[in-house]
Amino acid sequence: MNMRLKAAFLADVRFQFRHGFYYAYLFVSVVYIVLLRFVEEGMREKLAVLVVFSDPAMLGFFFIGGIILLEKAQGIFPALFVTPLRIAEYVWAKVWSLTVLSLITSFFILLATVGTDISVLPVFIGVTFTSLIATLLGIGLAVRVKTVNQFLVSSVLFVPIFFTPVMEWIGGHSFMYYLFPGKAGLLFLEGGFAPITWNETIYALCMLLCACIAAYYFALRSLKKFILFFQGGEQ
Repeated sequence: MNMRLKAAFLADVRFQFRHGFYYAYLFVSVVYIVLLRFVEEGMREKLAVLVVFSDPAMLGFFFIGGIILLEKAQGIFPALFVTPLRIAEYVWAKVWSLTVLSLITSFFILLATVGTDISVLPVFIGVTFTSLIATLLGIGLAVRVKTVNQFLVSSVLFVPIFFTPVMEWIGGHSFMYYLFPGKAGLLFLEGGFAPITWNETIYALCMLLCACIAAYYFALRSLKKFILFFQGGEQ
């Protein structure tokens, strides 16, 4: 991590603390924990996976929308992109700071509800990649809209990417669910409680890597087109 990226990352973490992100998610996490503790053990693991997938792992998408729109409203971008900070460093500082928050809340919820009898690595991979993809998509969308309402309405286009595979738990197995990155993220999260096959592991890694690369270029292209273009420069 170079010095510019490190400084931007730490600045984003301080911003999140200052605006109460960590305190808000501490409260939300405690609420989830209390509710999950009332669920019988046979169902608790499955619901914990769904909670971690749908909320802490996805917080980056909605939080980044608010952050980007706030920075646009405050006129930060004209000053920001005449500094030595590169656009890619700006993106990754935002993405990694929110991913750290996702990981903290996800493991807090899991450890408090299902205990320490989980495989850490697959959960770590699942939460990390899901958060990376969601936050990158959130950046790409947020720079294209002007208001929170526009962001929320437009987010409907992205939600199926993650949540369509959840329908498998209701409607039964189908190959089409493997076409969505959300399926790959869920496989790793479920792998925290039961082994997944090598075929599933390879599929999930390839899908998440491809989705992450695509989301990164979507975010980068969106920033260059809708922010830097109007500032009269490119990095």
